[in-house]
Amino acid sequence: METELNLDESLDSVSMDVEDRMMKRCRFPRRQTVQSKKFCAKDERNASLKKVSVILQKSETDRTFEEAQVLNECSEAVEEVQLRWRKRDEAKRRQEEFEEPPDVLRQKCLILAQAIAQAQHLVVYTGAGISTAAKIPDYRGPNGIWTRLQQGKDIG
Repeated sequence: METELNLDESLDSVSMDVEDRMMKRCRFPRRQTVQSKKFCAKDERNASLKKVSVILQKSETDRTFEEAQVLNECSEAVEEVQLRWRKRDEAKRRQEEFEEPPDVLRQKCLILAQAIAQAQHLVVYTGAGISTAAKIPDYRGPNGIWTRLQQGKDIG
């Protein structure tokens, strides 16, 4: 009886050890597999966008039949690439500086001077680019005042 009890206990402990090992073995690969699938999906999507982008840069006459099929099959990627291009172009346009013709600038300055003269209170709010466009150094850029002071250079 005692032998049966010991045998049952040892079988239980062996089976628990085996189960513990199995659980440890099963858990680790599953996590790794899930993570690799996420990265794989992201990499696949990026590769698809890159491929579509390269194809769209070609003229329609230079595209092969297979490339045309890829564009038809990946219509969402085509739309996303085109949207990104539009956003990029719009951002470039906003960053472009332009100068008014002298007569237009003179007229605007007169209107501004009249508004200032008639105002009881004045608040001027400008963006960071107003000074650099007027050749006044910025504060934190590579040639900015704070950078030059930290380097021990003259700011005069």
